[in-house]
Amino acid sequence: MNKIVKLTKLNGGGNNKRNSYIDCFKIFLMVMIVAHHGIVHGLGFENIQTTTMNNQFGLIHFEVNAFLVIAVNCFFWISGYFRIKRRISRAIELIIETMVYIFVLNVLLYLTGNISIVNFLDILRIIKRVLFFYQGYWFLTAYLILFIISPYLNKMVDALSHDEKKEALIVLLLINSVCGFVLKISSLDSGYSVVQGIYMYLVGSLCRTDDIQNFFRKKEKILNVLFVIFGLLNGLVAYIFSLKGYNEAAWRMFSYNNPVIVFMAIVACLSVVHCSRSSKVCDKLGKLCKYSLATYLLTDYPLIREIVFSPLKYLNSISNFEMILLIFLYAIMLTFVCMGIDSIRKCLYNYIENKLNV
Repeated sequence: MNKIVKLTKLNGGGNNKRNSYIDCFKIFLMVMIVAHHGIVHGLGFENIQTTTMNNQFGLIHFEVNAFLVIAVNCFFWISGYFRIKRRISRAIELIIETMVYIFVLNVLLYLTGNISIVNFLDILRIIKRVLFFYQGYWFLTAYLILFIISPYLNKMVDALSHDEKKEALIVLLLINSVCGFVLKISSLDSGYSVVQGIYMYLVGSLCRTDDIQNFFRKKEKILNVLFVIFGLLNGLVAYIFSLKGYNEAAWRMFSYNNPVIVFMAIVACLSVVHCSRSSKVCDKLGKLCKYSLATYLLTDYPLIREIVFSPLKYLNSISNFEMILLIFLYAIMLTFVCMGIDSIRKCLYNYIENKLNV
């Protein structure tokens, strides 16, 4: 049997038991995304792209963010590596889930006085937000489009020969790095797009070759060291750019299509994929993975984001290290609270479904 088939089955790509490390990794990635948003939106780190830094952010903010920002790329890579299996029922459930959360969030915003409803137009605005749910979530939009086109992407990759897959991987990396990150060609320049999602999905799918797997096994320690070094260097360069007043360049170092960030995401994912040790803790924790997307939906909605991360604005009086530690603790708390909320939602859905089927 082909080695890659064995590896895929071991890690959840076949009919065998799922790799709980992958599910736990997805939860950890969600914690990373929330922590990243906490730094960017809660502390106002996003302002470095437009204003000169006045000692508000230390080197530690840049370094930590350089590692956190790989999480979104990891999600797309994992989807490509294990392949999205298009199920209409899952897509409908995801859309309904998102619309329900947006409606509930708008109701809560109204009840707390954060938005007002004084006429029929205000009600129409809320209805528009619910119906056009994708306008508030670029990542979800990218994922849904990937969901639709994934069978064709999978067939395209499967049609390539072994050597063609390696060539395609190199070409994709060069196009994304040179044309996107360096030359800033339109639609490829920032990485915050559907194109980036498709790109990382294809990279993940192309990484399933035996050569890539064997190369990683042989060079795993070196690659993990490079992962740390590149992350630290990326944060340091961004910090220096910010100090020198190159604000746009400093922020650009955290773009999803930065080749350093892409490399770090690939190494991180391969490290988890190749981890096959059994763990009862991971087995139990991994079962919560199916609720993790709710964390993104409930914390990154544009109208709620500022409220969710507003407590972090009061951390300026403590040391940078303590600040980062509290942000991580806050991100962990938010992630598990949101997963708890989604588990309740799922129970309610099942209860209603059972009543309707009676």
